[in-house]
Amino acid sequence: MAYTFDLVPTDGDLCLTDEALNKVRYHLLESQPATRVRVMGDPLRIRVRAQGRWAEVAPGVLARVEELAGVSLEQVPVRRW
Repeated sequence: MAYTFDLVPTDGDLCLTDEALNKVRYHLLESQPATRVRVMGDPLRIRVRAQGRWAEVAPGVLARVEELAGVSLEQVPVRRW
């Protein structure tokens, strides 16, 4: 089973450099575990496809991703397969 969710900014705009995006991908791919991480536009957000049952992003991982993104993020479910 897999599920998809977005990490959307709660108080500002998402602004990621290429280096920061690579670090975000690394943390989510290794820790979630995610199979795909990409940035989606309009509005700008991070889309994550993960394996397993639905789960919240671990607080430590989310804190690191927020630090890299420079903004607080909220996890919003997109779909389950």
